[in-house]
Amino acid sequence: MKKKLQNLGLNQSTIDVYLSIFKDIDKQDPIGWFEKQISMRQPIGSLLPKKAILKHFLIKEKGISPEKVDILIPKIKGLKGKQRQGLTKLQLKEYNQLADVICEPSRTILLLLPITGMRISEICNLKYENIQEIGDRCIFKFVGKGDKERIVPLSIKAQRILIAFMDEYPNKDFIFQSNKGRPITPRAVRKHTQKIKEQSKTINELSPHILRHTFATTMDSNGVSMKRLQKLLGHSNITTTSRYLHPTTEDLLQAIDTMDKEN
Repeated sequence: MKKKLQNLGLNQSTIDVYLSIFKDIDKQDPIGWFEKQISMRQPIGSLLPKKAILKHFLIKEKGISPEKVDILIPKIKGLKGKQRQGLTKLQLKEYNQLADVICEPSRTILLLLPITGMRISEICNLKYENIQEIGDRCIFKFVGKGDKERIVPLSIKAQRILIAFMDEYPNKDFIFQSNKGRPITPRAVRKHTQKIKEQSKTINELSPHILRHTFATTMDSNGVSMKRLQKLLGHSNITTTSRYLHPTTEDLLQAIDTMDKEN
């Protein structure tokens, strides 16, 4: 299946998502499996990639024609995706404390996600060749989503975390490797975000993507312009960037407090 997806010209992050879903498909009853996914009332955004890989499976593995596959696969009746919020300062503090005791390399990845804004697939597949130095500072330079060049500058804190990891765990190719010498998978990291959520007293929802939202809201609070934030997040369209910015209750309180200063 991996070779078939690669032959379609899909980028690596999309292939990784599809392969992760492919492992969960009931190969004996794929249609029944998808009907169960629909019955769970998952968001549309979660069902669409499952439908796509199911279609590939039925056509390539089962030899069913595309026309018949379109008839066989039930229509999606999912929920609209929830509006994701970044972590508050209090939640982020607890998150960092819980992430700091996770085993490597997940620990370093989890600490870097909310301060780099990277996608989980991007950071898991980083190679040493993606690190470039500009004076005494480091950046990541690689091909990101949509096969577009992506530049991620590192803050002093992020750089310190990264260098400490590489000094203790030097690898040859990929920066963050599993015990098998391959790049760690996004799924392996997501398991730890689930554990952190279960251990936390303040965090209700947590995922690598929520950490990306956390980065966006932090940058916005620090006065970073929308145009610069668009580049930092690697978005092609600034409208996509705007969806990452949702005022928190703390933001609204601070905004209303300005009324007292004027009176």
